[in-house]
Amino acid sequence: MIAYTDFFNMALIALTRCISIVFTQYNVPGITKFSSPKVTMISCLLLWLLTFIILSPTTFGAEGFGTFGYDQTHGKCEIKQCKEQASDSNISPSGWYFLGASTVPCLIIIASYIMISLYITAHSRKMAKINPERKSMVDTTRINVTLLTLSISYFLFTFPLLPIEFGLLDTYLPENTAFNTLCIMSWYWWIYASNFLIYVATTQEFRTIYRLFLGDLAFKLGATSLAEKLLPP
Repeated sequence: MIAYTDFFNMALIALTRCISIVFTQYNVPGITKFSSPKVTMISCLLLWLLTFIILSPTTFGAEGFGTFGYDQTHGKCEIKQCKEQASDSNISPSGWYFLGASTVPCLIIIASYIMISLYITAHSRKMAKINPERKSMVDTTRINVTLLTLSISYFLFTFPLLPIEFGLLDTYLPENTAFNTLCIMSWYWWIYASNFLIYVATTQEFRTIYRLFLGDLAFKLGATSLAEKLLPP
């Protein structure tokens, strides 16, 4: 449930960026309220509710949707396919859950970043025609590379989980299922650090701000430690 909520949260972040950058330029009534703190909080709550609704057939024990439990073969908690509920395909319901809960956010992320890229590129060209002598302050190539990398990283770290969720490891690599599952899950966990690493690698402003933040944090921690040594308890 947490993983599915994270997927939709990433899609919400991409969609919010798209609305803030693209749609606010067209003065659509009420569009600016979409990115307000109140709406953001409500959206996060709705994402958890949406994930619960998606998993509700399994939660309430509907026939054919498996049960929650610890899978000793894979070495992790997941939706298990009950023998009495097994279908002819013998595919765990978690596979179909995962396919839907990962593909929809993926499409939202790709569509949002494509719209941002097209808008920024078109706007930059428009400004260049208005004032050809003035160099554009927006590095469209760098932005497009960042957006493309963000989209690819979601696909790259998320969809390798499909063999686990659909039980393909049990079919084609049954000897070391637990080890293979651990390797794939370890690769998937990098998705939670990918955005940060991408921004560090592609955005000078992000590196500068983060360097200042770390320097300020180190200074405060050092000052606090020094004060504790000099001042009596």
